Amino acid sequence: MPGDFVQGPCARLESVREGRWNRYAPRPVKIPLTRFMERDQRNRPCWVAVAPDQCLQGLIAHHGDDRRVYVVTVDAPPDSPHGQPRQPRLIPRG
Repeated sequence: MPGDFVQGPCARLESVREGRWNRYAPRPVKIPLTRFMERDQRNRPCWVAVAPDQCLQGLIAHHGDDRRVYVVTVDAPPDSPHGQPRQPRLIPRG
């Protein structure tokens, strides 16, 4: 059922650690990529390069037979090139 899943594409790292995602039996996943896109303050695309030894952290949430992938996010640093308050969490690829 669509209404039973968390709406949106992201899962805050804090909420995962606090157990708010436990009812979805989350499984961590690594998402390999070379860059990702964010929107800047003017809603323009801003591409952020990812080092070859890093990947995006995600989680697979389960509800019945349904599965969804969410990108785990953290607070963006003040000098973030895209100016957004959150950004995807980068973790070691290995």
